[in-house]
Amino acid sequence: GKGGNVDLTGSSIAITNNSILSTSTDGEGIAGTVKVTADENILVRDSIISSTVESKGKGTAGIVELDASQINISDNADISSSTQGDGKANSVTIDADTLEITNGGKLRTATATSFDAGDIILNVKDKVTLSGEDSGLFANTEENSTGAGGSIIIDPAVMTIEDGAEIAVDSKGSGEGGDITLQAGLLTLDQGKITAETTSNQGGNITLTIADKLRLLNNSQITATAGIDEGRGNGGNIIIDAPFIIAFPQGNSDITANAFAGDGGNITINTQGIFGIEFRDQQTSFSDITASSRFGPDFSRLP
Repeated sequence: GKGGNVDLTGSSIAITNNSILSTSTDGEGIAGTVKVTADENILVRDSIISSTVESKGKGTAGIVELDASQINISDNADISSSTQGDGKANSVTIDADTLEITNGGKLRTATATSFDAGDIILNVKDKVTLSGEDSGLFANTEENSTGAGGSIIIDPAVMTIEDGAEIAVDSKGSGEGGDITLQAGLLTLDQGKITAETTSNQGGNITLTIADKLRLLNNSQITATAGIDEGRGNGGNIIIDAPFIIAFPQGNSDITANAFAGDGGNITINTQGIFGIEFRDQQTSFSDITASSRFGPDFSRLP
């Protein structure tokens, strides 16, 4: 049968100190949804909100959804929908005016099997801030899995990724990586990463549509690289549509669609001006745009 739902509502909600809200399935039924709704604020700190297909499960994980004006996720809080069995993970959805993820907080979908990971969808009106090591959005596949990774879809007015935070649709198994689609007025990466890396299959695509500026600072990375650990995957494509792209030449910020033994992906940039970052045949200690393969064909393109 189907698992029950967890539905928590209030004016302001704090989920802290190792609290757990979860649904799961270890049989053939579908796990229930987990939904947290507040009129004003939701704080999730050092706690878990999840829906999971367990190792013997054959059902589908439930949707995990947070809905409030302001949402703060911090201190290694983990909000996820994942599968370790014979069923699909589901989506993690955020509806908010502002979202802040810091200090190891994360939104996560994952697969460890032949079934697919779910998507992460951010319906955030004003501002998204991802800050700190291990913080961010992760729709990944785990080692030895064959399922496809999930995609990440984001559309705030202002997006900041800083201090080691990242957005990742990396595939460590043999399944295809998911895609990243981001629309924003202003996107700033300050020691931040957007990655769609894959070990052995087709890397995911990264599409950035920016109304104002894309800024890359302090060793920031936008990469759709394939063949990590010397695998034979093909690099995904990177498409950037922004009036201006700004980096510091000595900042070692890179836009890459490289591969080890497979095909390098394409990089397509539509812009009025690029400052401080240049197309090169290979990566250097400066800020670079590269699309190549170490042993496979080279598909470098920059219209």
